[in-house]
Amino acid sequence: MVQMITRHIREMFGCDVDIHAPLPRPDYAYDATKVQYSSTLILRNLAAISNSKAGKFLAITEVDLFIPMLTFVFGQAQLAGRLAIVSLARLRPEFYGLPADKDVMVRRIRKEVAHELGHTFGLVHCTDKSCLMSLSTEIMQVDLKSENFCKNCWILLEENLEEMKRQSAAISVQNNLHDGGRERHRHTDQKDEDEQEMAQDARRRATSPSPNVDS
Repeated sequence: MVQMITRHIREMFGCDVDIHAPLPRPDYAYDATKVQYSSTLILRNLAAISNSKAGKFLAITEVDLFIPMLTFVFGQAQLAGRLAIVSLARLRPEFYGLPADKDVMVRRIRKEVAHELGHTFGLVHCTDKSCLMSLSTEIMQVDLKSENFCKNCWILLEENLEEMKRQSAAISVQNNLHDGGRERHRHTDQKDEDEQEMAQDARRRATSPSPNVDS
């Protein structure tokens, strides 16, 4: 399942994907009255443990999620931010008393992963019901929408992806310039040290007594 999600992200967003080591069950986010887990608390914890320079961070969980204003969510993300989470719990046909169906499950996962990552790239909910970014508050809405962004969402996504690439390139150049500057400083410091040592040797030779010579 993880490999499928990784391939899908690469194909959809054209991004490199690294797989993080599994994290423990988020017991800190469990709400006993709801028998669910707070996705808001999970995202807050991910912000504390994830590398802020690593780009987007998507968590996949088996636990059922909720936010205060909704009884459940399929996922949650920071709008134009770094973090997102998708729950598999309600994407499984078995959750609704139906037989397991891998194909249905895979389609739902692909949609929700792309939807939540779309939010991290600045996309809001779309009014086009067939668009991947349309709001889904029940599983039927997930099934009815397509696996693609509408034309307007694609345009905005491509603009945001290009901006992210430009920022990454600018950071790379800045880091290279910084490293080059350190290298130049190192050579300058070494040159100064060599010149100081040569001057000290000259002073020592000038002040040393002449050796005695037997005739």
